[in-house]
Amino acid sequence: MTDDISRNTVARRPCLVVDPAGSREEPLPMVCEASVKIYLDGELFTTSRAMAADLEDLAVGHLVACGALKSFDELVDVNTDANRRKVDVKSTIPSDRRSLGRHEGAPVSSSLQIAAAVAIRMGCDFNQRPGLYATTRCVHSAGFSDGSDIFCIREDVGRHNAVDKAIGAAFRAGHDLSGLFLLCSGRLPSDMVSKLAGAGVPLVISPAAATCDGAALAEESGITICGRVARDRMIVYSCTRRVTGLT
Repeated sequence: MTDDISRNTVARRPCLVVDPAGSREEPLPMVCEASVKIYLDGELFTTSRAMAADLEDLAVGHLVACGALKSFDELVDVNTDANRRKVDVKSTIPSDRRSLGRHEGAPVSSSLQIAAAVAIRMGCDFNQRPGLYATTRCVHSAGFSDGSDIFCIREDVGRHNAVDKAIGAAFRAGHDLSGLFLLCSGRLPSDMVSKLAGAGVPLVISPAAATCDGAALAEESGITICGRVARDRMIVYSCTRRVTGLT
């Protein structure tokens, strides 16, 4: 908790706790938000309310997820100002990919498959991992896996920000996202699926559900959604061909 407080992501604030023992005031850990401006080659691209941590990953991941940043060669540099509220991404992104909007493109191309038992186990392991949620009940988390380890785990108050940060971290580390699957804590409506399509992520695992539109877009985009993962069950909402070991 000390590290989180020092990074300006968590602060203690007096709150009134009410439980069977009565009521009392306690200083509780609470997540802090910041208005983060993301610049692309010196021009404002978007502004987001986010935790002031892993901002380089947030900026790069957002550009990847909206389909602007396609390859590592297009990423020149990432600069964050001293107060960690402004990120400027230097790039060679062509002008026709600099508009902000919903990703529209070809379906995700990947040969990735996962055994049903592995998807359930990995999903449950991710949901039970320690993190800020355990102490604040106020963040979403996301991370990637190759089926053995979970890495590039990021957290944020917003589920979109958490996914952007995980995408950015994996992209900057040189991972091929088409060969990995995403684990996340949030629901999967169409706007989230569009983000995964923009990043080329073929499969996502979550304890939450997909919307009808999210599942339909995932099917069109070649993305497998394994949702409502808990204990010994899950629901595969789209592209079931990627899930093996079914009976």
